[in-house]
Amino acid sequence: MKRILIALAVLLAVQVADAQTKSPEAAKKAVESAEAASKDAKKATKVATWLKLASSYMDAYNAPAGSAWLGASKQELQLIMGNDRPVSVEEVVLGTDQLIKETYSNKEFYFSPAGQLVLINVTQPVVEDALGGALEAYKKAYEKAQAQQTSSTTVTQVNSSADASAQNGTVVSVTPVQNVTPVQTVTPVTDYSNVTVRTEDVTLVNGTGLKAYSVVVGSFGVQANAIALQNKLNGQSYQAQVVKSPSNMYRVILSTHNDKASAAQSRDKVRGTYPDAWLLYQK
Repeated sequence: MKRILIALAVLLAVQVADAQTKSPEAAKKAVESAEAASKDAKKATKVATWLKLASSYMDAYNAPAGSAWLGASKQELQLIMGNDRPVSVEEVVLGTDQLIKETYSNKEFYFSPAGQLVLINVTQPVVEDALGGALEAYKKAYEKAQAQQTSSTTVTQVNSSADASAQNGTVVSVTPVQNVTPVQTVTPVTDYSNVTVRTEDVTLVNGTGLKAYSVVVGSFGVQANAIALQNKLNGQSYQAQVVKSPSNMYRVILSTHNDKASAAQSRDKVRGTYPDAWLLYQK
């Protein structure tokens, strides 16, 4: 069950990553529509209904942050956010770091002194516990797929028994199986040609060196924080590295690969722990 749930999560994560982020209003309406469909007796038997509900929860989770990403500069965010302006700007201290906090109606952005986004705090989520709702929807999708698989197997076994008995001249009473629905299967993603890759001319800070494609699991304005995450990962048998971007952000590299497909597969394996993991292409 765990492997199937992970496969479902990876599939949807790729779909979400490639899709345009919805506005909070649109995301909320999508959740309400998907929840209503899941409560319909007929629709609730379909795997697609629960996958759509999971997708709507994921969109709701991402909606408040818009298209913002960790490591983005203020200039980049201004271009994509349009008229969405902060209601206040102030200098704050988090731990030992001096940061600049921009407060919006539904979120807070924290920037390093160099102007790089290092933290996003959603203050008004579209729906409560969106990630928990998505996980429950994935579980439901799995349960429905299993139920349909069982029904299909039962029909096959009954038909085989009837054929064998007919050949032997034996009369068999067969109870019809009602409402048998073809099993919907989820095909694992194998084409990584359209996976988004960010290109940066980075400088190695700590590690053995990068190959063409690398998996980034953290970005920090403070080098010590990046080294701390690197040490944590190395303690888990990874060979993590730290590089510095042209925008003075310290990227933590989980793994590095010669081809995009291998890097994407490595990223997908850790999406449960690092949902914002992304691919870096070294110039």
